[in-house]
Amino acid sequence: MNKMLPIFILTVGIVACSEPVKTTAYYSKNLDEARKVVKACENKDTMTSTEKENCQNAATALLFAPSNSGLRP
Repeated sequence: MNKMLPIFILTVGIVACSEPVKTTAYYSKNLDEARKVVKACENKDTMTSTEKENCQNAATALLFAPSNSGLRP
């Protein structure tokens, strides 16, 4: 039991500090942030599952932005 407590505390700490997944709707309303996320994703070799989801959601929001203005630099 004593060995499990530090592992539990560490796990809770890691989960609590992780960035939440933002939806495509969120990125559609925040296209500047979506552009930043997509650019950061292009420069990463490895990503967590949360980062991957954020990258996909940001890219989707830019793809479906009105008149594709989201894809412009």
